[in-house]
Amino acid sequence: MPPMGGSPPYGQPAHGTPPIPRAPGRAASRRFVAAVAAVVALVLVAGGILVWQFALKDDGGDGGSPVTDGKTMKHAWKTPPGDGRVETLGAWTSGQRVITGDAKAITAYDIADGREAGRFTPPTGEFCGMATKASQGIGIAAYGPAGKCDMTVAIDLATMRSAWERKSKDVANSDDKFRRVQTAVDGDIAVISTSTGLSAFNLKDGAKRWDWSPTSSDDEGVDGLRVEGGTVLVEQSSYEKQSPANLIAIDAADGSRRWSKSIPPADDGYAWLNLVHADPVVVEIARGGDYILQSYDRDGKLRAEIPSHGPDGMTDPRDMRSAPYNSDFDSAPYYSVAVAKNTLYIKTERRDQKLGEIVRLVAFDLGTGKARWSMPMGKDVADIEIVGTDASGVLVLGTGLPGAPGQLMAFKHEDGSSLGARAVDGRALLDAADSAIWMLSEGRLIGFTWLSRPEVPGLVGLA
Repeated sequence: MPPMGGSPPYGQPAHGTPPIPRAPGRAASRRFVAAVAAVVALVLVAGGILVWQFALKDDGGDGGSPVTDGKTMKHAWKTPPGDGRVETLGAWTSGQRVITGDAKAITAYDIADGREAGRFTPPTGEFCGMATKASQGIGIAAYGPAGKCDMTVAIDLATMRSAWERKSKDVANSDDKFRRVQTAVDGDIAVISTSTGLSAFNLKDGAKRWDWSPTSSDDEGVDGLRVEGGTVLVEQSSYEKQSPANLIAIDAADGSRRWSKSIPPADDGYAWLNLVHADPVVVEIARGGDYILQSYDRDGKLRAEIPSHGPDGMTDPRDMRSAPYNSDFDSAPYYSVAVAKNTLYIKTERRDQKLGEIVRLVAFDLGTGKARWSMPMGKDVADIEIVGTDASGVLVLGTGLPGAPGQLMAFKHEDGSSLGARAVDGRALLDAADSAIWMLSEGRLIGFTWLSRPEVPGLVGLA
């Protein structure tokens, strides 16, 4: 992972900034935004969650596109503003609900009308973190006394009650007190770091599945964790100059090690490793003054590399995870890519092109590292965020230039041709400086920001 303090401010491009060391136990800065897989739902802006509502429409094609009817998405509802400035810990979607959390409570809202549908408060202390995503109606969060967040809880999002709990660290033990608990969720499994490695649990009932411990040659700490498909991906770093980082792939079914790779230090002497996707494995490293995306096969063999400065433009990684910092909890980062059909979708910029062809959506083949296609976003689009994929294609939200509306656009997997677009009436909100995370669920586009304020409602609906 990149070091704390070595990345630019949240939401800003990080290319050109060389990797520098970070302190042991500190959270890594994230330079990409999450690509969340599901199907369409809410959009959030400067201080809460902003919701655009629209129904999926079957266009008679090979899966249907939600953006082909051409109707503009407009405000439909909003929730009352909160008191003061509230830092958000994360957001999930589950069925007809969107769930957000802060230190005091994790609260569910009805996607259709924004009504509060339930809340879960910590049994003691306060919440210190939420896993990046929920799965099978269960969300994982951590709570405890301030500065001693030591409990992990699984929340049933239908009832907003505890499904199970586990003590995830021992704050009385000086060796464990300052450890940052890593958490990742996918399918029916939750994986949590321990003082000796990893433990995996059934998501529904908390039954232990397996434990994993590093070999004697490994750094004992788990510094990064992702779970996707059948793979658990682990980063281990020593944070010492001229020391490599370890990349380890673990079978999610039984906790057995599939393979491991040593990631050599970058030019400044410090190893740089970001876990972008677990299955297929995609990571980001630094080498030769550049950042490089690498893909690996199931046996750990390097498949392809994608440099950040290439013929298809400069990839646009940015840090969009800005949950309140604490020393107790961490979860899989949000990256500004989508991975589907052996393809990596990412935004690039080509400054040598004319207006309208600078900002592009590029589909890279993970087997070759070459671009399958590169699609300019047009002269009215200033920026884009990839919000996910469906069976037909990849969906992106484009921010309009001054005087132009935003756009929700869909492009075919095969060749990047358009599946349609919809104008978004809310460009002032889309221009917010705060970083936003975009998700897809139940036919709606969902997003949230990391800081709510009295002047901006927590939830706004558009239809």
